Amino acid sequence: MSLDWKMPKEFYETKKHLMYTKEDANGNSKMQVELECLIFTMLHLQHDIDGEMTDEALMEIERRLNLLQGIGCLMAWYYGREDLRDKTYVNIETVIRYWGLWTNVSHLKKTEWNKRFLRMSEPRPYDFKYVLQEAKNKIASCDMTQPERQWAEYEKQQTAKSTAVDTPPAE
Repeated sequence: MSLDWKMPKEFYETKKHLMYTKEDANGNSKMQVELECLIFTMLHLQHDIDGEMTDEALMEIERRLNLLQGIGCLMAWYYGREDLRDKTYVNIETVIRYWGLWTNVSHLKKTEWNKRFLRMSEPRPYDFKYVLQEAKNKIASCDMTQPERQWAEYEKQQTAKSTAVDTPPAE
């Protein structure tokens, strides 16, 4: 399945500079990074932004954006000079700027999206959050520091070697 998108006709006529960068010598232009990030954010956001813009819709979109950013699932881009790069996330201003964007992403109601978000945000065995939590649990259950554990392992190996030398072979 592909991710399809389109902007309203009037957007192409009046706000084309918000969609594409300036053309190069060959006549080629690239899509604005902000728009590209918003299109891919729609996969997680799953809210209709091509209908009427209401306060209720904007508040729900902003809530979803904040939750997605909190678990690290929000698209971002960098801008600025090489030595001073700032990371910018898709935010409510981006959504308002590109209001009218249509995507073929399914649009979920608040309760359905909340269930999906809970499933999406819980750690999985292959997820870094899960591995980090497991490591923290293992550390909390240990009563020795790493050098103490290494010393205990060394002494255990030395004891095993000395018993192997002192014990006569079984007949």
